[in-house]
Amino acid sequence: MTILQKSRPSLALAIAALSLGSFAPGLSSARAEAPAAEVAAEPPKEEVPAPGTLLPPPAQGEEALRGVWEERARAIEMHQSRAIIEAEERLLALRQDLGFENLFAYASALCVESVRLFRVDPAEAVRRAGLATRVAPDLPHAHWTLARATWNEDFVHLDRPFKAAWAAIKVTAAEPRWSSVALFNLVLVSSVALGIAASLLLLLIAAGVARNVLHDVTHRMPRRSWLWQSALLLALLLPMPLLFGMGPFSLFAFVTVAIWYYARRSERVLLAVLLLFVSALPYFVWLGAKGTNFAGSDAETVYLAERGGYEGQAQREALSRLRDRPDPPFEVAFAIGRRARRLGNASEGARWLRLAAESRPRSPAVLIELGHALFMLGDLEGANDAWSRVAEGGEGKAQALFNLSRFHTLRSKGQLSVEEASAARTKGSDFARALSAIDPALALELDRTESLATNRFFRAMPLGLEEVRNLTRDDEAARELLRWSGRALFGSLIPMGLWPFQGFALVALLLLCGLMVFRSMPSSSCTKCGRAVCVRCDEEVTGAGLCGQCIHVFLRPNKVDPSVRGKKEGQIRRYQAWRDTRFTVVSLLIPGSGQVLLGRPFSGAVRLLVVTLLLVGVFFPERLWLRPPVGEIPLPVYAIPALLLALSVHLLSARSARSELKQTIR
Repeated sequence: MTILQKSRPSLALAIAALSLGSFAPGLSSARAEAPAAEVAAEPPKEEVPAPGTLLPPPAQGEEALRGVWEERARAIEMHQSRAIIEAEERLLALRQDLGFENLFAYASALCVESVRLFRVDPAEAVRRAGLATRVAPDLPHAHWTLARATWNEDFVHLDRPFKAAWAAIKVTAAEPRWSSVALFNLVLVSSVALGIAASLLLLLIAAGVARNVLHDVTHRMPRRSWLWQSALLLALLLPMPLLFGMGPFSLFAFVTVAIWYYARRSERVLLAVLLLFVSALPYFVWLGAKGTNFAGSDAETVYLAERGGYEGQAQREALSRLRDRPDPPFEVAFAIGRRARRLGNASEGARWLRLAAESRPRSPAVLIELGHALFMLGDLEGANDAWSRVAEGGEGKAQALFNLSRFHTLRSKGQLSVEEASAARTKGSDFARALSAIDPALALELDRTESLATNRFFRAMPLGLEEVRNLTRDDEAARELLRWSGRALFGSLIPMGLWPFQGFALVALLLLCGLMVFRSMPSSSCTKCGRAVCVRCDEEVTGAGLCGQCIHVFLRPNKVDPSVRGKKEGQIRRYQAWRDTRFTVVSLLIPGSGQVLLGRPFSGAVRLLVVTLLLVGVFFPERLWLRPPVGEIPLPVYAIPALLLALSVHLLSARSARSELKQTIR
């Protein structure tokens, strides 16, 4: 677990710096380029409005963000409410002007501020948490903080916290850094819950047939052996696999083989399923651990460059290492080029985007971004050509049509002749109508020109998450976790190559040996008094059902003395009362056990697994959880519903089993 946690990135230093409104010295902008107008290779060839009609990205954008944040910090110290709000609005405007989807570090700092205000000023805590969701819409921690803040402010009206929690759940599932951690934790908890539930189910089935097993073992011991001697022998044999270093799975398999002949058919099917699942537990954990290789990899660096803004010195250095690679992959070249273009360095962005286009010349994301960079450089023909290729069809068509419509509409307002301006307006209208046919919501935004900032005026197309995941590393920690969990379950004597085949081989062997059940005639329990029904002990017994004593008393009443019959009936009443008490106690202690004892093992297994999963999720040791990069899901958010649901399932299962028992007795 610690190996996986070492690869998790940390934003603690950035959060602390942002929350205090100050930054470590020496942090400089990643941009050291000239403005786009100064690096244009050649002027436009036709009389059209210059790219300067649109506002370029703010110079030194990252420093501008930090400056606004520091102004906000000073306003907070001076208790200037209006200045605080103005600084926050400028921060949001800068985020959009720079084309950053998220400012994760700033949002994390706002979450810290919100938590500190929970008791002091609940309303302000809600406001700052809401601001965090606007600063970084893809940060789950911001949405969870908003859910906590709304609950803390007003726990009577539950619509607001539930709405915020639902938004947090959706963002958590979509955000790769959080979803990978959540997936691993879910797999880990599910594996532990499955192991506990399988052990309890095996114990329940074994307890129901233990007396019959001991009875048959006594028959195979020397004459005049007692039942307790058979029990002692089995107790000595059970831990033998563990002493030889074969692992807990061997003990599970040993008990399964011992009770296989004595279990019902449905119980045998359940035992076979449990054997297969338990033998596959290390591989479930391994698959879950493979999902955590996103953290600390090139994929995370590209993701933060694509979907985030300023993320601190560590992210800056990681991006620089990717930039220095001799042959960077497509995803790296695209992310670096798009980031440079959004920061205003169009020449640098175009260079990297052309490098990305060499490996994927038809990528719509590259063509849209390259068209944007070429427009900033004044190459209007190149921009029009790049967007037109995407508009022909397929992914990214809506964004390309949007950009083409605005591009030609903007050209029509430039220094063109009347005929050229009319033709440009017509093209803009045609592209707008085509966009309305495929994406009416996006088409409505064509007339909403809130800002002429270049990063807002045109629509971009970020890299898809599946493409970003291509950069995840082959995590050795996941394989190490597989080896560790496999040795813990199977022991050191079983070779690793045989681990996945043990469950299948054992189930096949048991199914083959199951054909001998009717020949061996194992003993069963008497339906009236609970004694072992054994053909070796009672010659009158011809099959399962009644023992020899019950056959004499109830099937041959004329040959039995009344006092003997009364004594046997008293014994039966005591047995049934004890069975009823045992059933009640066990069904209250172990969820779903009542259904298992009544002969419905799969129904009981589902109930037991659900309750076990919920309880393990709440009481799992905190040190074994894998933590997300920043923040975490609050414990009450899942602990309270999980405990209530587990209690409800348990009580309903016990009640249902009790009702079924009464109907069976009647």
